[in-house]
This record gives sequence, structure tokens and C-alpha cells, in this order.
Amino acid sequence: VKATQGTIANVFKIPIENIQVNSEFVGGGFGMALKTWPLEIATVMASKHIAKPVKVVITRMQMFTMVGNRPAAIQTIGLGANKDGTLTGITHKAFGETSVYENFTEGVVNMAKFMYQCDNVNTQYTVVPVDLGVPIWMRGPGEATGAFALESAIDEMAHALDMDPLDFRIKNDPEKDQQRDKPFSDKNIKEAYKIGAQKIGWSERKNKPGSLVDGQWKMGYGVSIGVFNANRGRASVKGILKADGTLVLQSATSDIGPGTGTGMTLIASKVLGIPGDKIKFELGDSSLPPAPSQGGSATLSTVGSAVNDVCVALKSTVAELAANSNMDATSNFVNVLKKNNLPSIEVTKQSQAGKEREDYSMYSFSIHFVKVKVHSLTGVVKVDKIVSVGDSGAIV
Repeated sequence: VKATQGTIANVFKIPIENIQVNSEFVGGGFGMALKTWPLEIATVMASKHIAKPVKVVITRMQMFTMVGNRPAAIQTIGLGANKDGTLTGITHKAFGETSVYENFTEGVVNMAKFMYQCDNVNTQYTVVPVDLGVPIWMRGPGEATGAFALESAIDEMAHALDMDPLDFRIKNDPEKDQQRDKPFSDKNIKEAYKIGAQKIGWSERKNKPGSLVDGQWKMGYGVSIGVFNANRGRASVKGILKADGTLVLQSATSDIGPGTGTGMTLIASKVLGIPGDKIKFELGDSSLPPAPSQGGSATLSTVGSAVNDVCVALKSTVAELAANSNMDATSNFVNVLKKNNLPSIEVTKQSQAGKEREDYSMYSFSIHFVKVKVHSLTGVVKVDKIVSVGDSGAIV
């Protein structure tokens, strides 16, 4: 909402304080809400022209052309390895799609730069303008597109080496980010591989394709890994602790469907010990303390950290009020506020990552295992079991 407010202010030269944006819940149109589209600018233009409110609603079909789309990508992967399974070379080239009027890029080849230990890595990413609307980062963004190609090639190389694809991945798992020449802040991929393998029954897998049979069904096991930046931006949150036992948290962040309000409520509840039904998280209002757009898988770490800091500050304020009133520092905040004749206390905090993060390479990883059945006569495919292991820090 803050980004939209700023864009409209810049385009129409309107003081930013005169623009109010409300978008409490965007819904599941992932990616489409990451920018202000021409139709939104046109709506404001129309309203200014006729001096009346204007509402624009696009059709379902227009959603696939006017407000972004998933860009196509043509990829070429080349791998080299010694007979013992040590990777000696990785080449990942990709052509991505953009529009003729705006450059759009995404991280299709990024994963190849650091996911596996290899002394010789070469990547190339080229965007090609086509006569379509500009694409947008759809779920998942380019990293997922590139992961499919790279992981498919890793499987093919393991097969060429007659090596278990899981063992091949573990053998080439890096100890540090070779692209940035930095240690990972935290990485537990080998442990995640072990957990997933045990739960999927990887020990039952045969290295020769088609050799595992159950009646007329041929069975196979697969594994792959995905990665995305573990980002943290800057956000502010206001906390209002009331004498009626409730807490109100306010931030101009938005919610595109992942349960932003629920996550923030859980964080606040844990810090302050207040039941979740006594906490209200207000969002999607440009008049509230600033927060970045919901994108890049960074809202929980960014806004959630500000929620944590606000709650810690409120807790400290309550303890100080209690001490000044000859009450125990751990006294219930309702009693402390009433003792001090205060209907509420307010704290606003801005939170952002410290400089220490510059010393580390920070990512979240997802490890996936599947068991698939293919009928030998009909070719019918059945996904029998899926196991996913997230190496993603604290899960809220």
C-alpha cells in the first residue's frame, strides 16, 4: 500500500499525505499486487477528469494479460563430473521473456551459481522483448523455474554416473557460498536430506530405472531441492496495549493470502503472553506505520521482527511502570495500567537487519521427495507420496 501511495503521488504530483490507500486483504493473486499497473493510473486519471469516484473491475481473462503473467523461459544446462561424482563444471543459460516497453528480469540462473560445490560455473541470462504485457513474479518466481532445469540435469548426471541421485547431491553440497565467498548463516541441507529420505522410504529405491515393480505398477523415487533468499527489509509497527486486556498492532503491510495477520498475532502472543483472541493486527492502510510490499518471502521476517521489537518495548514499559508503582515487575499489565490510571500505552518501533548480515549468505531451502507409480500398460501416473522438508529457520 505504501508503494502504491508513493507511485500515485509521483505520477500526479499530489502530496503523499493527501493519498489514502486501503487494501486490507489482496487475496491469492500472487505477483499481480507487487506493482501499480497502468489500469490503476488510468482509473485515477478518469476520476480526475470527471471529478467523480471511478471503480474499475477487470475480467478473469484480463487478469492474465493486463496485470502480469508468468514469463516463458528457454534453458540450457551443461554439467561435467569426475567418475567419483565430483562436479567439475556447470553451465546454465536461459532466455527469459519481457515486454517491449519495460524490462522484466528474474533469477532463473541464480541457483546454479551456488547450490552445488563446483570450481567452474558459468551462467548467462538474456531477456527477449515480445509483444505481450510485462510479466510479473508469479509463484514461484524465476528461482523455481531455474531449479526445475538444474535439478533435472543433476538427476541425468547421476544416472550417467550410475550413482544414487541423493548421494550425488550430498557429495556436492557446498560448505560455503562460492558465488559470494561467504559462509551461510545457517544451512542444514544434509540433515534435511536424511530426514526426507527416511520418511519417503528412500532405502527401497533401486538405481536401475524400471526395476522396482508392484504388480502392473512400476515405482520410482525422486528428490530435488529449491532455494530462495532469506531477506529482511525495514518496517515499523505501532503497538497499543490497553487496560481492557487487549493489544492492537498496526502496520501498513498487506496480505496476499499467507496469513500475515495470524503470523504477527502468534509472534506478539509469544512475547507478551497474551491470548491470540485478545490481539488485533491492523494492516493494509497507508496511514499506518510504513512497511514494504508483500513480496520476496520477507514479510514475516521484516514486519514480524518489528512486531517482536514493539512487544519487547511494551513489556519493558510495563515493567518500568510497575516498578514506579511499587508493584512486582512481572505484574499483569492490566493491573499495572489501572494502577497508573492509564487507559493504554503506545510504542512505535522501526526494525531492520543489522550490518552483521553482510558477513553471511542467507537462504531458505526446500527439499522435496516423491514416490511415483506408473502403470506399465496404460501409462497412468499416480503420485503415491510426497515428503517436503523446509530448512527455513524458525517457522511461525
